[in-house]
Amino acid sequence: MDTEYYRNFMAMVDAGNMTSAAEYLHITQPTLSKQLQLLEKRFETKLVVVARGRRRLHLTEAGEIFYQRAKEICALEDLAGDEMATATQEVRGTLRFSISPGRSPRFIQRVLAGFHKEYPNVRFELKEGITSVQQEDLLAGETDLGVCHTTFPQPEQFEFLFTRAETLTVVGAKDLLRQVPMQGARFSDLGGMAIAASGSADAILRQEIGDPQTLFQLVAVCTTKASALAWARTENVAALIPAEEEEEFWPGLDSRKLSGVTLKKAIVRPRNRPLSHTAQVFLHYYASVLKAEKVDASVSANADDTLASVSV
Repeated sequence: MDTEYYRNFMAMVDAGNMTSAAEYLHITQPTLSKQLQLLEKRFETKLVVVARGRRRLHLTEAGEIFYQRAKEICALEDLAGDEMATATQEVRGTLRFSISPGRSPRFIQRVLAGFHKEYPNVRFELKEGITSVQQEDLLAGETDLGVCHTTFPQPEQFEFLFTRAETLTVVGAKDLLRQVPMQGARFSDLGGMAIAASGSADAILRQEIGDPQTLFQLVAVCTTKASALAWARTENVAALIPAEEEEEFWPGLDSRKLSGVTLKKAIVRPRNRPLSHTAQVFLHYYASVLKAEKVDASVSANADDTLASVSV
């Protein structure tokens, strides 16, 4: 059976209903419904059910099994295509990333735009989500590489190829940050301030000082860095986020880096799956970007081996 049916089935499950999936796939709903019927006939079992009075789809037990196997089959097909391209040294196919929403714009501008210019036959899928979702997608084979924090719940299942430091940073209106020192700022310098923290920043706060409300007013804890920064644009609230040394923020906002509080972000790959040729070429390109920017980043031995094996 054509793996297009498998891919469309996965899209339908991910979307949660036929209508949304058909719109995403740019096919008609009857066509998608017919494909589902053919799959259920092929395997002689019901794969999905629709709750009475609702349009949302739910997988049966057999559907859960088929969904997981469909992902594996399609991932193998993608890998085979990449390996065929490797035989001719052609760089093409799809490169899929797990990434937090707050990192996407900068990653596109700094890295993907240039890579696309050099390798126009590669297309990209950026699946945005929190750390736990990124981990699940990488292990399930739904994405190839992650751009995320190194604080994974199961770090032994991953290889952290490039690691860069980030600093916990407070961002807000200039008048709001006037009391915070330009250099060597500490949590105590934020006393009484209204703060919106990203999820990772909130975790550090609780680790370092316990209950943040004893020091300042924690107005919001945001899943994404972008949401925390949206609070900073209200002028009355400052955002507390991880940021790179050279990162820039919305015009009119000021920033202060907190002394002694650092995080690490990395390019991550799952250990349970080989890298495609396209992914290897991307890592080689990413290393060249870091070198051109003269960024201080640690590189794992596995990344060194990967880069040494790539001819571009």
